[in-house]
Parts: sequence; C-alpha cells; structure tokens
Amino acid sequence: MNSTTERRLGAIKRTRRCPICQGDGCGVGDVAVLCWRVQSSKQAANNAFIHYFDNAQPRPLYARPVEKPLSLPCDPGKLDKIYSALISRLQLSDSHRKYLQTERRLTDETIESAGFRTVPSAKQAAELAVRLDEGFGVDCVPGFFLDQGRPRMVYGGRDAIIYPLRGLNGRVVGLQVRFLSGEARYKMFSSSQLDRGGNSGNPAHYIRPDSADGEVVITEGPLKATIVSQFLPGKCVIGLVAAWASDSLGAVVAAGIEANMVSLAFDQDLFDNPTVFRGLATVRRSLLAAGLAVRVCTWDRNYKGIDDLLIAKGADQWNSYQH
Repeated sequence: MNSTTERRLGAIKRTRRCPICQGDGCGVGDVAVLCWRVQSSKQAANNAFIHYFDNAQPRPLYARPVEKPLSLPCDPGKLDKIYSALISRLQLSDSHRKYLQTERRLTDETIESAGFRTVPSAKQAAELAVRLDEGFGVDCVPGFFLDQGRPRMVYGGRDAIIYPLRGLNGRVVGLQVRFLSGEARYKMFSSSQLDRGGNSGNPAHYIRPDSADGEVVITEGPLKATIVSQFLPGKCVIGLVAAWASDSLGAVVAAGIEANMVSLAFDQDLFDNPTVFRGLATVRRSLLAAGLAVRVCTWDRNYKGIDDLLIAKGADQWNSYQH
C-alpha cells in the first residue's frame, strides 16, 4: 500500500473477523475496512476493497451482511447449471493464459478442457449476477448474495482466475478462485456469510474418474490436480480443497472408481507442516478403511509439490517417485 493510502486510512491491522464479510484475513484501519471478498467502489494498492466507516466518504458500494445471513443448501443439479452457465459467459485474458502456460506449464488443450476463466470486472460481475438470477435464480447459491434485494457476485474486479470443480458424475460441484495478487492465493467461490448466500463446502475435484488405468493419484488442490492429469494422461486424479475434511473420501473412491492402487502425492512440506501431515493421515486412514491399497509418494524435497516435480523432471520416472 502506498504512503498516500496509508495516511488516508491510518494503520491497518489484520483481523480474524472482518466486519464486512465476517471472514478472516481482511484488515481494519482507523477510518475503513480493507475487505478481500466484498466489493466496493474503491480499491487499495494491494487490490483489497476499501469500505469506509459510516462517518467517512465514500460509502461502500455493497451493504454489509445481515447479522444472521440465511444460507441454505443448493440443489446439485441447479448448482451445475448455474456454474456451467457462468463459465460459458466468461473469457480467459491473455495475461492469465500466459500465466497458466508459462508458470503452470498447461497446454491450450488442457486450459480449455479444464474451463479456466478470468474473474469478471465488478461491473460485469453485477450484470452476470442479474442475468443468472433471471435465468436460474441464484438465491442461496455459493458465490452469490443479495444486496438490498439485488443479486450480486463475490470477487468481481479481482486479478484472479476462476475454474470449475467436478464431481464423480462430471457435474460442476463448485468453483475455485486463484488470486494472482493480494494475501490470499486460493479461495472457494462462496458467500455463506452474506445475505441469501451459500456455503461452497470443500468438494473434491475428480479428473477422469472413469479411467481404466487402475491407479488413482490424490494431491492437494484442484489446479495442481489439473497439472498432474496433463503429465499423467489416462490416470484418475483427485484434487482436494481441504484434506482434513476428507474423512469420507475412501468410501466415495471405493464405490465410484475402479482403483487397484491409490497414490498420495502431497506436498513434501508434510515432514515439517503438521497441517499437511494430519491431512495426509486423514485421507490415508479413510482409504485404508475402505479396503483400498495406498502408497505415499515422496521425492526430492527441492520440489515442494508434485506439480513442481513433474514440470521440472517430467513423468517418465513417475514410479521412481513412489514409496
């Protein structure tokens, strides 16, 4: 944040409960709140949205959420239709395509088949929310909410990429957002703390669940899973949004996928990061309880993620990475 903004807003302190979106990671200053989720007419140098307090100007573009927002489950079929319609109406910017090609080594074919898109501008997001509400109704759909009776969409105007997560049946079960600036890197397209919003949960992303290869690769994150699936064609790959919330994954995999072996390819900071280790242990325990054969993959720790390793070394020695 530049010095001019600092003088205008005063000292900014990170808060675990934002007064605007009720989430964590936002900042509170002397005269305003810097919120990462709810849009306003002004943005700080770090791209957070500035919401001035009631005695300051300008006023927020969106109203603050009600004290007890109503968030109801959304029908899976409706969710698939709305999210598919949203993705079909969006484009991928040249800069975001270049990022996916150069930084993540994705081909145009993978980019298109995975459905990567650029998050729309704040104006376009507002227009899309109205159109989708007219066509399907966005009441209680994760990522959408009501502001003074008008349908709105979160994250509009952010420098970010949005992409669909698919379930075992191929339906879109959620959307994830990859931010390219600001503090947060990944967030689910969710609005549970906003009026008539919805909770996205932490759905797993299934790529090629009907594969006859016999090996299932499970890793952390849908984007990482997409990269892995490109380097390991023919294999079923599963990307977890939150490994610690995957205690029922084993039953789902056992019932819906023909798996002779499940390979866990978690980030190699699992040896130092208790959260990653607990997540891997939760998933492994669930898979073993379902009667599946499981192995934990390890590799040169100079490459944190399996995507980093595959990009640097290629897939020829995949079996040598496993223990």
